[in-house]
This record gives sequence, structure tokens and C-alpha cells, in this order.
Amino acid sequence: MPGFPAGVHKKGGAVSAPVHREAARQFYAPLLELVLQLHRAGRSLRQIAAELDRRGVKTRAEYPGQRWSATQVRRVLARARAAVAAPGRAWDAMTAAELLEYCRGRGYVLASAADGGVVFHAAKDRPDELVEALRAHVVELRALVQAAGGRIPPPSVAAELLARCKALGCALSVRNGKLVLCARDPQSADTAALRAELLAHEPEVIRLLGTQAGTKRQ
Repeated sequence: MPGFPAGVHKKGGAVSAPVHREAARQFYAPLLELVLQLHRAGRSLRQIAAELDRRGVKTRAEYPGQRWSATQVRRVLARARAAVAAPGRAWDAMTAAELLEYCRGRGYVLASAADGGVVFHAAKDRPDELVEALRAHVVELRALVQAAGGRIPPPSVAAELLARCKALGCALSVRNGKLVLCARDPQSADTAALRAELLAHEPEVIRLLGTQAGTKRQ
């Protein structure tokens, strides 16, 4: 069986992306205001999903028995908020640089991928239309991300220090507002250097530790 030429999947994705974006835009456009109104009325994501089902609103994937989920509603809500925040500036109308700044401003992460693409990470909402817009500009975005060091936003010093702690098998904790480092080899040069850098960035490291702890509790 003959194989496909190298990179053909990327070309196919670039060609089909505008078609998928337009189809998604047309499908969700009539729902944006309704979902916003329900959310402003205090409805939860699950309650909005149930209301859409009650009204007979079909999902985009029309499988037998398909129902709205909280995740789908979250994506529609993210799309609606973006339309309110930037009227007339849909994601598919943005340049690569504008998309990058949009992602940076909302805490999304873009990083270079080994296969020549770009990795997109969102902690919460992951709007499908935004992902498709990023794919359409993957070449320009990769160049911009690489020029910025391979990741936007760049990893913080505190994050790098925590990664080094993990690699060395060290444990960090906070006692009485101070960092406490527990290392397998407390007398080694690596541990001494790490301890000095942790102390130099102690406030930032403590804030990051508190954020991670809060995330785990959720």
C-alpha cells in the first residue's frame, strides 16, 4: 500500500481549517446570546446544557441520543465571551501575531513541537474555533514562538527551580513563611547551588507552591 507524501496531513489541515471554522461559526452564532443570557441568570454549565436539551437545540455532532454536556457549554460560553470582548475581531480574522498576543493575555501556552508544529495548552476553556485559527497560522506561529525561546509565555524562574528540585529528588515545603528544602544529599554542590537560587527567588517560589497546592485541592 503506497504511503502518503511527507507533510501532506499538514497541507490538508491548512486547506480544510477555513471550512471547519466557517461551519463552526455558523452553527454556534445563533446560540451565543442565549448561552450568555442563561449564564448571566446564574445557571451552571450543567443547567445550561439541560436547558438546551429541553429546548431541543441540537449539538454540532448529531449522533443518536447526543446531549449537551458541561464541556460543550463551556466552549460555547468561551466563544460568546470572545465575541463580546472583541466584536468584529473573530479569531479567524486575526494575524498570527494577534493570535499569539490573544493567547498570552488569557494565560494560554504555545510551545514548539518536535514535529514542526505548535503545542497549544489551555488550563480551562479550549475553544475549537481558536484552535482551528491557530492551525491555519501554524508556520508563522512556530517562527514567533521559536524566536521567543520555544515557549510563550516563557517558563518562570520559579517553575524552572521546582523542575530542578524534582529532577534532583528534593522536596520543598513552606514553614513559617520560609522555604524548607529536603535533599537526598544535603552536602552536595548541586544542592548548595539550588538552595542559594531558591533563597534568591523565595517569594516567587512560595507563590507558585501555593498555586499548585490550591490546584490539587480542587
